Amino acid sequence: MEKELDALKAKVEEFKREIQGLARAEAERAKNEAIRLAEDEARHLLERTRLAAEVEATKIRARADETLKALGARIEQRFDRAVEDVVKTVLEE
Repeated sequence: MEKELDALKAKVEEFKREIQGLARAEAERAKNEAIRLAEDEARHLLERTRLAAEVEATKIRARADETLKALGARIEQRFDRAVEDVVKTVLEE
């Protein structure tokens, strides 16, 4: 009877080690899966942010081009007027 009890205790200890090993392996697998999911989410978030930034940059560039055209037109108008003023001043002397 005592031999059977010792054998049973040994078997229980063996099962206990197996269960602990399985638990460690499952915890490691779950940790790796959580890390993979977090990395995937971070990549998706970065991609969405990059695309949004590109759209915003395109809008800013378009507004800058419009502002530059308007500024160029104003410079052209003022330049023509300045030339006229200089010619007028020179001719009056």
